[in-house]
Amino acid sequence: MFTPVWGTYCRCHPVRGVARTIEVVVRDGVVTEVVDVPREGAITEGAFVLVGREASADALSSLRVGDPVSVDYAVRAPGDMKVKAAVSGRQLIVADGKPLQLPPENNTPEPRTAVGFSADGTKMWLVAVDGRQPEFSRGVGLDELAEMMVKLGAHTALNLDGGGSTTLVVREPGQQQVDLVNRPSDAAGTRPVPTGLAMFLPKGSGKAKGFWVSTATERDRFPGPEAAASWRTERVFPGLTRRLTAAAYDETYGPADKPRNVRPQWRAGNGRVGRVDRDGVFRALASGETTVTAKHGKAAGDIGLTVLGPLARLETGTRRINLLTKDAQGTFEVNGADAAGYAAPPSTPPTSASPTTRRRWT
Repeated sequence: MFTPVWGTYCRCHPVRGVARTIEVVVRDGVVTEVVDVPREGAITEGAFVLVGREASADALSSLRVGDPVSVDYAVRAPGDMKVKAAVSGRQLIVADGKPLQLPPENNTPEPRTAVGFSADGTKMWLVAVDGRQPEFSRGVGLDELAEMMVKLGAHTALNLDGGGSTTLVVREPGQQQVDLVNRPSDAAGTRPVPTGLAMFLPKGSGKAKGFWVSTATERDRFPGPEAAASWRTERVFPGLTRRLTAAAYDETYGPADKPRNVRPQWRAGNGRVGRVDRDGVFRALASGETTVTAKHGKAAGDIGLTVLGPLARLETGTRRINLLTKDAQGTFEVNGADAAGYAAPPSTPPTSASPTTRRRWT
């Protein structure tokens, strides 16, 4: 069913490659036209168009000009279910806890977005998989996405809009604004997306209940117009550092007020693996895993850090940068790896002269 809000969109798109098609134009509740091939062009106010393919075309073929037609529609859900939010999707990929097998044409590696629910409806998973970026992520097919959702625990899962529309923004606990946390595949960055799923929490008390501890990453590490978080920043190489931040949050994970000049106390769980100073700078000492905790009063939070093997090599995500003019600039990401191939963004110890990261480029 097409209404005037579709504008001049060609109604032929849903029936490409189909042998039996039909278009029925209904104006003021009466059929005014019946044609075999769906067309394009604006639909007048007070009218709608029904487009059928194969069996649906056969069902609509009995309509004639002058026949009365009306359409009723509603959300289809069990009588005891109160629908509070709805979003369109493409394919059901998990049903009754089992992944569904989909045709091969739907299983090319692409960026994907999915939502899944546990059997009792108390847990929800929102998943974004990046793709179309060979140096970063190839993407996944729908069968692979279904397997991924089952492993997470989803009893039912739906594939949402993917490709360049795959976008995930998150407001981390204690923060005021949301951040883009994935890497959309469009070269121009994020695109306008007509549908989305958003969750909101009520305003909290603003009193600190805990700390959200994270790594302080450079938001402009990756090429392109959109900022994105660095990759695997919870990993550190021996002898290097990772700066940590602690954001206070209240009972709804909203931002909480902290008294001025109050800084949390930092502590590393395994002093052999690494140490953390009063400013939250973790210095890696030896390979292994440790937990760093930030605490002030009754509020506390922690983060797990992994110290890899010694830094063995550096790699750039972009192999070539084209600069067309004399003063043109370009950016590229740099990641390090140890001898076993485990990767992380490198860093260097802050000096007394400058707390910023220093790198030498040739």
